Amino acid sequence: MKRLALYDTTLRDAGSMSVDAKLLVAQALAERGVDVLEAGYPGASAAEAEAVARIAREVRGLTIAALAGANRRDVEAAGRALTGASRSRIHVFIATSDEKLAELGMSRHECLTQAAQAVSRAAELADEVEFSAEDATASDVDFLNAVCQAAAGAGAHTINVIDAGQVRPHEFGALLLTVRAALASFSRLSFSAQGPAVANTIAAVEAGADQAHVTMGQAGALAFTHPTPAD
Repeated sequence: MKRLALYDTTLRDAGSMSVDAKLLVAQALAERGVDVLEAGYPGASAAEAEAVARIAREVRGLTIAALAGANRRDVEAAGRALTGASRSRIHVFIATSDEKLAELGMSRHECLTQAAQAVSRAAELADEVEFSAEDATASDVDFLNAVCQAAAGAGAHTINVIDAGQVRPHEFGALLLTVRAALASFSRLSFSAQGPAVANTIAAVEAGADQAHVTMGQAGALAFTHPTPAD
């Protein structure tokens, strides 16, 4: 059976924690055996960038990731913070639903172009690039596939499909199968499950997902989660 890689997002919502506290959490997660640890969002603040940089320097033996919106400023902040990581990944995200794009005043063409340009720049700055369609399950499927194809073509090694809570497990699995077919064989497929997370996780695995986004719960257990990048 294929092993599912674990991408941990526990530190994404840890903005109020000190740098030292974040480092302790990162070290504990590394000891638990996660494959990728998202250390934070360097573009959000100087404090966040400092925390990511310290984790990148001091936590070894796994891939350290940094979150970045699909713009040059965020991507370059992530690249700077990841300097010194034993293996680095920039996680680029953008909204793809018509509703979110309208709120942002962005056309589909602008979204596709911005995603590809951000991924291309990220590929110059990190060992790996992951791309997330922020609201994949609320997006037009054909456009979602087009954006994911553009991101993969620009250098994204992993494409993450986020369940924004609108779909049932069989629908989520079907969407992942559609995206995987559009990506051919040159990108790993990842998922972030909300809604009935366990059922959606099973559907995702059956659809051939390579990676799951997870977070550490209050009891210290790893659980499948819904890590919306914009939060």
